[in-house]
Amino acid sequence: ERARADGVHVPSASLKAPAALSTVATTSAHANAASAAPTAPAAAAAPSVVSAAPPASRPRPVVAAVAASAASQNQPESKAPVSKAPVAKGPVAKAPVAKVPAAKAPVAKVVAASAAKAPISKVPAAKPSVPAPPQPKAECKPVSASSPGPSPSSSGGGDDQLYTLIGELAEDPVISGGELNEARLEEVLRRLWDGAARKPKDWATAWQNMGIPVEKQAEALQKFLNMAFSQGDSQRAPMVIADLVKAHRLKMRSVEEVLVTCGQNLDGVLAMHEDAWHVYAHFLMHVFPKSAQAGWGWSRVGWSWASWFKFAEQCIQSLSGERASDTLCMILRLIQEREGTPISEVQSWSDGDKLSKFVAKIAELGESDLAEAAEKLGQQGVVVQI
Repeated sequence: ERARADGVHVPSASLKAPAALSTVATTSAHANAASAAPTAPAAAAAPSVVSAAPPASRPRPVVAAVAASAASQNQPESKAPVSKAPVAKGPVAKAPVAKVPAAKAPVAKVVAASAAKAPISKVPAAKPSVPAPPQPKAECKPVSASSPGPSPSSSGGGDDQLYTLIGELAEDPVISGGELNEARLEEVLRRLWDGAARKPKDWATAWQNMGIPVEKQAEALQKFLNMAFSQGDSQRAPMVIADLVKAHRLKMRSVEEVLVTCGQNLDGVLAMHEDAWHVYAHFLMHVFPKSAQAGWGWSRVGWSWASWFKFAEQCIQSLSGERASDTLCMILRLIQEREGTPISEVQSWSDGDKLSKFVAKIAELGESDLAEAAEKLGQQGVVVQI
């Protein structure tokens, strides 16, 4: 009855439980009632069965409890619906976050191989090919292993002749056993004069390869002047000699020695060429010292107007007075032509007493006074103030 009061369905067959177990049944009934409380609505919903047994016979508590337990196991458990309580969503307070800029490491941008754009070369449209004209085949010329310097140009002319001559000098020199082979020297000089040497450096190269020692320079130079005089030349030869001096192939002392020797035999020289004495004036003009204002002349350390004038006096010392005076007048005229200005207006001559000293030397050599020397210069086109 108590189980029924608690809502437990007790079949009528289980009411005959022994009385001895009533106490245990009562305790178990309380426990089952507590555990079966959630399922009470399901039990209550089931239809109640009223036993028709007589009231005298009371059911045994233990049997009732066991029966109630069995009944609870046999009946399907009905689960009460679980109601979900709504959760109140309150606003979440966000604490202010200080934004610290993160240090960015330099990132090297690597372009993927597929993304890298290769330079696209524009290929011009193919044009119909035109066959090139056949080129002449270059002829290979054997070069002597003993010939110094670069190979001759393929254009022919003076360069070919010069390098051919240089190659021959290695096999057939002009100096043999320390002595000058005059015939061989004259042949070499003739070939240089006739076109093998076209520029000043050609003469310098050839003279160097001849290997003429200093003590033989004057003898070789005399041969050269004799050849020039026989050709009726008095201007090209002194220019070549001056270029050799500037290139340090000839010594000034060697040139002075040759000019003095020529002056001692001037009559024989003039027999070959009547204007041979012009060599003095042209050579001394070519080695005139370069001034700061002039665009020509020889620039050399220690080479000044005073040293040049002294050298000129030594070169003409063997000439007769009148011939030496004429030579100085000609030098002054050639210098004025190179300057393109009257000599009296040239600064390098107007400074100090250079011009007056030069005119005085002309008068001294010509055994005349300054007025006569100025008049003589005037005949050459040189105007000076006395």
